Amino acid sequence: MRVYVSGPMSGKKDFNIDAFNHARMRGLDLGHTMLIPADGESYTPMEAQMLEATMENRAKWMRKDYKLILSADVMWVLDGWQDSVGARDEVRMAQVLGLPVLSFSFGLPINERMKVCIGDLPEEDTPSEKGTRT
Repeated sequence: MRVYVSGPMSGKKDFNIDAFNHARMRGLDLGHTMLIPADGESYTPMEAQMLEATMENRAKWMRKDYKLILSADVMWVLDGWQDSVGARDEVRMAQVLGLPVLSFSFGLPINERMKVCIGDLPEEDTPSEKGTRT
């Protein structure tokens, strides 16, 4: 399976490459072909210092990334993807294309992860009106 990994990069130390590499290693262990957006990219000294890509590089890289998404079978998202404009755009594209989008941390579709994160509980575990568990 071809897995595209999406996640925050700008503002992160070393553009979050450790998190992407962790996902890469896990995917390779599972026998997947991993599509990592930062592969083949290089940063100018100014970008590395600012932890932010120039608009010219961002546009060039997003065009490359969209081509990778088109070739993917599934997308894994890293923690913090919701806070990244680029990652949110990639997720929207994957959803339009009908690709499954899974949380790398939880192994769940992002819609299911959101339920877990906001505290949806099974009915038998919901608090009663008196504040005790039923």
